[in-house]
Amino acid sequence: MLFLLQGENFAMGRMRIPGLLYSFFVALLVSKGVLLLLENGLSIRYALVLCGGIFFLISDLILLFMYFHVPSSKKPLGAANLATYYLAMGLLALSLYPFH
Repeated sequence: MLFLLQGENFAMGRMRIPGLLYSFFVALLVSKGVLLLLENGLSIRYALVLCGGIFFLISDLILLFMYFHVPSSKKPLGAANLATYYLAMGLLALSLYPFH
């Protein structure tokens, strides 16, 4: 996110620090999914956590462009944002299912 925000087309203003902090925790979710797979091997549960985290990260990247990118058009991004967000939440919820 730091690299993206170096461009002059992003205007985060006073939301820069909270946005960076939030993006750290979203990236932490993805790294936790990777760690679970590496430590425990390939299983459906941990693959769902990783995929859910990745889709959540993609959803938040879309939000970054929707609300903080200056020349961005919000209409086409809205559907992609909702699709990736609900897919992420569904995958994370499915990871709680007791797969055997």
